[in-house]
Amino acid sequence: MTTRAFPYLLLPVWWSARNRARRREPGDNARAALFGGIAVLVAASIFAVVFWLTWQLLAYEELGDYLIRLGLSWLFLTFLSFLAFSAIVTALSTFFLSEDLRLLLAAPVSRDRLFYSRFVKTPVRPRGWSSPSSSPSCSPSGWRAARERATTSRP
Repeated sequence: MTTRAFPYLLLPVWWSARNRARRREPGDNARAALFGGIAVLVAASIFAVVFWLTWQLLAYEELGDYLIRLGLSWLFLTFLSFLAFSAIVTALSTFFLSEDLRLLLAAPVSRDRLFYSRFVKTPVRPRGWSSPSSSPSCSPSGWRAARERATTSRP
């Protein structure tokens, strides 16, 4: 019986997520409701403050539009910087700092399949918030560079 190595490398991640969902502890629902409520309150408060500030700035004829545009551009630039830094840290720690890297490099699995399994695992990693579009390894040059590093580095 032969198994395809790429999905096979992701099985432990899927199994642990499935087992965590099956084995619910007594306080899981209450904890989710508490933190979900706190998140909704924080989001509603931020929305109310930003809405009020935007409304006040629009009262100024010439300067209001400029200030709103300037504030939004700084806000988006800050979010993009946080997202890019988070994606870089998550991708590097997924590829190079995992505990099973030496074991998997010694296993009879092709480095391409190992790379693609780590590539799929990067955006859904629980320790870092990241999306596939924000991962620096999503670009073709990122794929190439990471594959070259994975094939040339030996433990």
